[in-house]
Amino acid sequence: MREAELSVYGLQEGNTYPCVMKDKETSNETDFLICEIERTPFTKFQQLMIKYGDRTVTLNTRYSIHLYLMLLVLLLIPCICVVVVIIYRNQQKKLTAKMNRCMEDLELDIRNDIRQGFVDLQTEKADLMENVGAIPFLDYKHFASRIFFPEDDSLMRLCIKDIGQDVVKVQLDDCCQGLSRLLHDQLFLTSMVHALEEQKSFTIKDKCALASLLTVALHHNLSYLTEVMEALLKVLTQQNSNAQPKLLLRRTESTVEKLLTNWMSICLYGFLRESVGQHLYLMASAVTQQTAKGPVDCVTEKALYTLSEDWLLWQAQDFSCLPERSS
Repeated sequence: MREAELSVYGLQEGNTYPCVMKDKETSNETDFLICEIERTPFTKFQQLMIKYGDRTVTLNTRYSIHLYLMLLVLLLIPCICVVVVIIYRNQQKKLTAKMNRCMEDLELDIRNDIRQGFVDLQTEKADLMENVGAIPFLDYKHFASRIFFPEDDSLMRLCIKDIGQDVVKVQLDDCCQGLSRLLHDQLFLTSMVHALEEQKSFTIKDKCALASLLTVALHHNLSYLTEVMEALLKVLTQQNSNAQPKLLLRRTESTVEKLLTNWMSICLYGFLRESVGQHLYLMASAVTQQTAKGPVDCVTEKALYTLSEDWLLWQAQDFSCLPERSS
């Protein structure tokens, strides 16, 4: 390559500035020409025009600037990501520490409330016995009749004479004897219960009444009543095996559940009267007295001091005791 065949110009704002050749170097069979643009105030040009023989090549210097900017952006992106991760972790640690402090303060407040409530609700046994008085034990007839028919006084009065050890046996007519034989047939009795429960008009109240009437009718033969109840319970558990087994026997929604309640009441009467009846009554009386110590809504009957979440007075207003004088 000869220097006369090569011309280089710098282009800036439409003006052309020639580049004067200064030196020529050769390395590895490659020629390197060094030129310099003189007498110009510009140090950087928008374009470089290179003429070699009949060929003309124009180079834009802005591309290198764009390349530098792209490289700078690519280098800044990881740095920004690292900074964001560090800031996020610091904020997360601060938030976790703040949450832990809040939880500790909340637990401390709850412990203080429980401790103060325990002190406020302490009741001496002597005071309790003084307020309770004599424990009203019920005889077996009234105890069983209230368990069997808690909401039906008419059935209670009709069936109370058929409960207990002093039942007066009367001569039954042929129809009643036939019904008694059918009731002592386990297949008939279980089929009758299932047929009645399949009727949509047979309500829960009717199921409870049926179970109580069967308990009264078979009261003298508890072994047979137990066998019938076991058969009905087996069918009930098989029906609810694919549903929600945890809810089984929690509510008296079927005949066999009420039958089980009556059966357990009969079997536990002696134990309640002789062993734990007094303690249970004292506990119930103590709960009632403690409930009365706090505010009780006269409309909804919800109380601040209660054991049931359904009857808890969540928002208790500030209250004060109002003395009442009567003359």
